[in-house]
Amino acid sequence: MRSRYSAYVKAEFVFSVLVFACNWRYVVDTTHPENTLLTDEAAQAGQPTLKDDVIATCEKLGFEKLKILSVEPGKDADEGFVTFQAWFKNVQQMGQRAQGWHTQTFVERSRFLRHDGRWLYVDGEQDWKR
Repeated sequence: MRSRYSAYVKAEFVFSVLVFACNWRYVVDTTHPENTLLTDEAAQAGQPTLKDDVIATCEKLGFEKLKILSVEPGKDADEGFVTFQAWFKNVQQMGQRAQGWHTQTFVERSRFLRHDGRWLYVDGEQDWKR
């Protein structure tokens, strides 16, 4: 979970300038094939793909902090859940009305499955009310 979060907030120097650019490839590579946004059918139907979703998220949100709240086993040894809280700012809309001037947060319970020896993200349930 922490490595996926880090991919969303990745910063790197490009031509001696600090640039914040998410590592969408890592997020895609650590997503289980069962995730519906990975399907070629979605792209062929003109639907957003996981790559599109990750890039859009990185362009709109500036993540500031991650806290792992719990780790739970699933129904068998190849399933697990991670509940986390993330803090972010909306970087595209600044100003009081747009809510971009202060930090916001959400909680997600993410489901992971072990696939070929690696833990991969499948899906998650988000709570934006906290």
